[in-house]
Amino acid sequence: LETVDLRSQLQTIACPMLTILGRCDALVPHTIGEPLLALKNTAEIALIPKAGHALFLSHKHEFLAEIRRFTHE
Repeated sequence: LETVDLRSQLQTIACPMLTILGRCDALVPHTIGEPLLALKNTAEIALIPKAGHALFLSHKHEFLAEIRRFTHE
């Protein structure tokens, strides 16, 4: 994970893309959101304020709400 950079592959994704980030994530900082949008302008970023890295476990209701919102738009 430290040596592989797949950012160039983002442009090959044709479907809508949602990235859900936790503001308190120590492994994947929420600050990657803006650079990600710059690489893939059709991407959408959702931020869960008090979540860490395993936000789908610790904040499952907020996580699922973001997925539901994204898939119904």
